[in-house]
Formats: sequence, C-alpha cells, structure tokens
Amino acid sequence: MGDFYDTDCGASRLTVGELDKIALAGGVVGGIGYGYACIGELPAERCGYGFKWINRQGMGNHGNVVLTAKSAHAAEMLRQGKIAAWMAEFGLTYQEADSLYDATKRAHGREWQVIEYAVRTRRHPAWATFPGYMNGVWRWFERWNMPETKCSAGRLDAVSAIIKAWR
Repeated sequence: MGDFYDTDCGASRLTVGELDKIALAGGVVGGIGYGYACIGELPAERCGYGFKWINRQGMGNHGNVVLTAKSAHAAEMLRQGKIAAWMAEFGLTYQEADSLYDATKRAHGREWQVIEYAVRTRRHPAWATFPGYMNGVWRWFERWNMPETKCSAGRLDAVSAIIKAWR
C-alpha cells in the first residue's frame, strides 16, 4: 500500500470560492484509487457545502469525493453546474437543460443515461401516448418499436417527464 496523506482530497481546506468553482464544474472534489492507505473522514459541512464519498466499489481505499448541498447557495451552484454540463454534453439550450433538473430527480443516479435516451428519442411520436410508470410500459415500448435502451420502467417515466418539459 502506498502512502496517501490527503485522504479527504483537500475538502477540509477549500474556500467558498473554490467550492463554488468545483460546484459549477460538476461537483467532484477529487478521488483516490487502489493502492492508497484509506479514504479519509470528510467535514460534515464547509461554507454551505457537504461532502460524500461515492464510487467506492465496496472498499475503503477507492472513490471520489463529491459536493452536496447544505445551503440554498450551494444547491443553486450545484444546479447551475449540472445545467452547464448538460448543455455542453447534449447540445441543449439553457431552457431545455434547466427543465431537466426537476425531471431527472426520478432518475436515481442515472441522469446521463436518461437524458441521452430523451435526446435520442425526443421526436418519436410514441411519447405522446406514454402510459406512465406501472401502466404497461413494456407493452407500450414494444408496440411502438422504441429504440433499444438500458432504462428501467421508472427511468422511462423520467424520460417522459423530460420530453413533456421540452414541449
């Protein structure tokens, strides 16, 4: 095991300006990979932001530190960061990307997969007849010969909400 002494990825030393900049860039503070001693303890809150380890793969020496919102200011900065990322990745207008924020709350960590499918199928006429979650989604999917997806029925409901928000 290698030595790794900055096990909180610098989270405990970040200023509000640095935290805002990270939030606008996607919210990832940093990460550690295999071979380091262990992940560190994160501050509960700093300048209105919280911190969380993700992508740990069940281990204590692997993962990323991401920002969470502990204040209205932090929530808005993280929201604007997501909107900017979606605009760049999917070629959306600000209004389209902004409308995704509420619609993707039901995507449960699979926002990119849901948005990609919404962008790819947004003009498909089937979305006008989407039955809603738990109402024969897969029969509807097959009847309309929808393009292949890895989305669950619940995530297809989020896709439908996105497409409705764009209309």
